[in-house]
Amino acid sequence: MVVEQLGNFGAEITEKEDLGRRKLAYPIKKRTEGLYWLFNFTINPGKIDALKKALLIKESLIRFLLVKREA
Repeated sequence: MVVEQLGNFGAEITEKEDLGRRKLAYPIKKRTEGLYWLFNFTINPGKIDALKKALLIKESLIRFLLVKREA
């Protein structure tokens, strides 16, 4: 799902890592565990806001964090 969204916005995934199932710091929507993934990707900076909006719509995605990595 996230890979598809990144592809839709023209992002190039350079690294994808499954961090496994982990306990959440606090319950979110009555859930206490979640699956964690780490994606490193490059994307046109002008498409970041649209990507954030598309990810917020996904009900199966509880939380996400986009961080700009310095080169």
